Amino acid sequence: MAQHMAGPTRGGRCTMSLTNRRARIIEQLERAGSVSVPELVSLFEVSEMTIRRDLADLEDQGMLRRYRGGAVWDRQRNLVPPYAQRKARNSAEKRRIGAAAARLISPGETLAIDYGTTAIEAARHLTSTPGLTVLTPDIHVALELVESPTVKVIVTGGVLRPGELMLTGRDTERTFERHFVDKAIIGSGGIDADRGLTDFNIDEIAVKQAMISSVRHVIAVADASKLGVVAFSSLADFNAIDTLVTTADPRDPTLCKVAEHGVEIVLA
Repeated sequence: MAQHMAGPTRGGRCTMSLTNRRARIIEQLERAGSVSVPELVSLFEVSEMTIRRDLADLEDQGMLRRYRGGAVWDRQRNLVPPYAQRKARNSAEKRRIGAAAARLISPGETLAIDYGTTAIEAARHLTSTPGLTVLTPDIHVALELVESPTVKVIVTGGVLRPGELMLTGRDTERTFERHFVDKAIIGSGGIDADRGLTDFNIDEIAVKQAMISSVRHVIAVADASKLGVVAFSSLADFNAIDTLVTTADPRDPTLCKVAEHGVEIVLA
């Protein structure tokens, strides 16, 4: 059952979380190009084992490259993992988020759904929504809805990305510029307290920004691993979104910052 938050959790003080610490590590790498384990231990006042675990996990995410005693910034971090790899990550959380996001959609509404595995999970829970019209640049999303007798699906034009069933480009952006929809479900590569929503692929970002500009109510979706993360390029600030559906700890400082901007928080 989804829980709704209007602001920072009562009785719970916002303290630095694992995701926030890792975001700070990435910021340090962006500035300096490299970091050492001893300096990070001193900066965050945690154990060497904790820092080494952070660096190992960030390396697995493609954010840095480790060396003996530290890490260097990975300039290839903007490369998006293959679809199958993204689908496998945090799949249980994405299912919960998709179900919670779908419950925010009413019969008869028009809805834009962007790219990605969480968007697909939302689509799976919308197949029985009466009178729903869905506009999407993701063919995966369209395929989830294709057999629904109650949902009208509009697939945008655009250029098919090699190896993916996703459309981008100026034609895709124009589709959203020509249509005004009730709600949009939008994912991102990271949500940071200072930098807002960020993402990895600049072509997808342009499409998502066109979606945001033509919608009444923006629903952002992000599993807990996205909070405190800064991806390659800016997507939107917190003032551009109305609701965030997430599995993050309600005491996460990034989540507290989002709530301070008046964004409704839905805990999946």
